[in-house]
Amino acid sequence: MARDGACRGGVVRRASGRLAGWRARGVWLERDARSFASSATARDGSDDDDGDDDGGDSASGRGSGKSSKAKRVTSRESLRRLMDMRDPAAWYPLARSMRREITLHVGPTNSGKTHAAMERLKQAASGVYCAPLRLLAWEISESMNAVGVACTLVTGQEIREAPNARHVSSTVEMSDVSSVYDCAVIDEVQLLSDPHRGYAYTRALLGLAAIELHLCGDPRVVPLVKKIVESTGDLLTVKEYERLSPLEVSSEIVKSVKDVREGDALVAFSRADVYKMKRELEKKSNFRACVIYGALPPEARSRQALLFNKPESGYDVLIASDAIGMGLNLNVRRVIFTTMSKFDGVGTRHLEAPEVRQIAGRAGRYGLDYAGGGSVTTMKRSEHKILVNALEGELKPLDSAGIAPSLEQVEEYCAIHRGASLLEALQALSNKAKLASHYRMRNMSEPIAVAKMLKKFPLALEDQFTFAIAPVDVKDPMVCAALLTFVKTFCTHGRVGVRLISLPPPRTPKNPIQLQKLESAHKCLDLYLWLARKLPKAFPEPELADAYRTATATAISAGLQFLSTISDEKNGRKEFDGDTSYLSKSAVKRAFNAAKVAIENIEEERARAGLPRIDQAERAVRFSDFKWTNGGKTNDEATKLSSRIPKSKSSRVSDAKHPNDQLDASPPPPSGPTKKSFVAKRSFAKPSWL
Repeated sequence: MARDGACRGGVVRRASGRLAGWRARGVWLERDARSFASSATARDGSDDDDGDDDGGDSASGRGSGKSSKAKRVTSRESLRRLMDMRDPAAWYPLARSMRREITLHVGPTNSGKTHAAMERLKQAASGVYCAPLRLLAWEISESMNAVGVACTLVTGQEIREAPNARHVSSTVEMSDVSSVYDCAVIDEVQLLSDPHRGYAYTRALLGLAAIELHLCGDPRVVPLVKKIVESTGDLLTVKEYERLSPLEVSSEIVKSVKDVREGDALVAFSRADVYKMKRELEKKSNFRACVIYGALPPEARSRQALLFNKPESGYDVLIASDAIGMGLNLNVRRVIFTTMSKFDGVGTRHLEAPEVRQIAGRAGRYGLDYAGGGSVTTMKRSEHKILVNALEGELKPLDSAGIAPSLEQVEEYCAIHRGASLLEALQALSNKAKLASHYRMRNMSEPIAVAKMLKKFPLALEDQFTFAIAPVDVKDPMVCAALLTFVKTFCTHGRVGVRLISLPPPRTPKNPIQLQKLESAHKCLDLYLWLARKLPKAFPEPELADAYRTATATAISAGLQFLSTISDEKNGRKEFDGDTSYLSKSAVKRAFNAAKVAIENIEEERARAGLPRIDQAERAVRFSDFKWTNGGKTNDEATKLSSRIPKSKSSRVSDAKHPNDQLDASPPPPSGPTKKSFVAKRSFAKPSWL
């Protein structure tokens, strides 16, 4: 009989005695995982016959015709076993060696389901939290450390170890299936069916070796989890939760931004639409708006959420994409859908009911200012009925979980088909694999696109696979160019410096185009850090890359505040272009004060990273970077500070014979005019803010 998943002291006491044995067994279990899977998935018991035939032919020296025929038969059998992926549970023998107690917590947003699981995790002797987002992994790590539970943060880009920690907070992709835990929590488990990330959730669900496993998610996932647990032999308990605060559909249509009120969140579904709505709102009302969308770095999203949640910040409205659907606690009174359609990469379609519910559930969060209840509405009367149907109709259960080919499977395919490339292996495994009815292959479009980019490089298969699964936005030209630079240098020299790629300097952007370039730069630095985790000897500058990334994220956050500061002073202009000569004296003063806030934000980030404070000369250059002037005359304070900057030539090494000779040189100056660039005005081996 399945037992309740609440805190049980007996389970923790039993765990300590069983953990040592499982950890000892884990060494050989993980080593033999692939052979275990092959034997488990073989359907006709022909493995031994194949082995005997191979050995007999080679030992007796029989004719080449019979030998070739036997090898072809063996290859066909090996390929058949490789393509048989109907039992992925067998890929994780350590988890199969125990009978786990799984508790599935299901309910709508704001129902307390995750809170219940997290309370159990904090009480366990050891545990792991698997987050859907880096930002959420960071928040859980911080909150657990704050209450005295030492917790290490693990993401694809960084590891922050806590002393004597036996708890881990990680993104789901980084979950460790080779360790044994007392308790594990997988959040937003309905993402099992996500075409791009579902494979990582399936891996965590099947592979986490935890005595107690808590799953939190949408009620639609219950039938799918039951099917999966049937194949693992674990115990399953389902707990249902109700929403803690009411959510109602408002009959009031928000016809224009003039009807927007404090605490509203307007939802758009593209970066361009988010900024268009922001400009319109700040032009036609007295509100200032924060923005959140998918391309923003986690640090910038967190900063925008903080500004929106603080009443004294001066930001009363939020404009966001569907990125607010999970991972952020927002003080939202009313959610307003500016449209009920979105472009999904293939075509424009209506929002699906689960998407609508996830976003609408942000309103009236329990424990915040509007805990008494939230509301949701649209800006188009014609779409109001779509909203009502999405919130009140029955939801279709999820029917399949994603899986993905592993490096071992790719290597085996290439061994069977000698001369096969990574591209051919990925295409074959994704198209020809046999799957059970409740599994499906992940969307392989991005790894295949990267594999095509790598065809011309002389890479080992394992390295090709590493680059192919890296977090590369194939739609971003700057990120693709950075990847090609990394791979080319890796092939020719084996050591890749972060300053080999051309990135914009981390200054406060003056318009959305500059902001977008910084967002792309942040993705490039994320890519470098991810590769540094996988290939530490080849990518030896993670600390420098992280410092650049922190500065870039801070510049993005300051830029978002800057655009809000000046947008309502534009006298009808559609976009800020960096020229402030037409602004009033009060506007310049407000902008200068915003510059001070930006500097303070940078100081806070540096303090968290353990870096020294910005010196006065560097501070002056940062002020001048804002280019906030009145009638063409620079502000007196910035001019006074700028006069202290030492005049010297740049120490950039431009004639280095080896690409990586620049690792210890200063970063190259930005393209275009550099009269206000801190790189051009100072001589140093590394920027002083590093």
